[in-house]
Amino acid sequence: MLLPPVLQRFLRVIITALLGFLILIVALLLGCQRRLIYFTRSYQGLDLQQTVKTLTPLNYSTAAGRQTAFYVPPRQGDPLRPDRLWIVFGGNGALALGWLDLTSGYPDPRSAFLLVDYPGYGLNQGRPTRGSIIDCGPSALAAQSADPGSVQALLVAGQAPTAGAMRRVADDMRDATMAQ
Repeated sequence: MLLPPVLQRFLRVIITALLGFLILIVALLLGCQRRLIYFTRSYQGLDLQQTVKTLTPLNYSTAAGRQTAFYVPPRQGDPLRPDRLWIVFGGNGALALGWLDLTSGYPDPRSAFLLVDYPGYGLNQGRPTRGSIIDCGPSALAAQSADPGSVQALLVAGQAPTAGAMRRVADDMRDATMAQ
């Protein structure tokens, strides 16, 4: 059964409009994908002077720009030669200093923590991408003055959605530590 020409044109216009709307939605989602995945936060409004009394801020640079990580020394032993060094990434929508409760209550007093924010988070410049997040781990470790070869265990912790990037950081740092 053939439709009258007026109805055929009307259906064509409707179908074209729906396809155009669908293409527009897909383009917007692809264009804003990073903003939908990463919810960057800064330390504005937080009294960093009060918060970081027991921390050592470590400034370093990556391709993303100027970065700052925070070193929490072990509660016992040599501050530059902890038994275990945890490199902890803040996570999506979270800041590295959000891990301070964990560090203060951690049962092993000979463990140290390197708290790392993603680029664009905390005090850091740049934008969070898989590559820029991967660059942060080894760069923050290099800025920390502990000798990685003297650390019995080098551990990495982070949160989704970048668990794959955290694994890559751990693998890269393990390889670099083994090569020394």
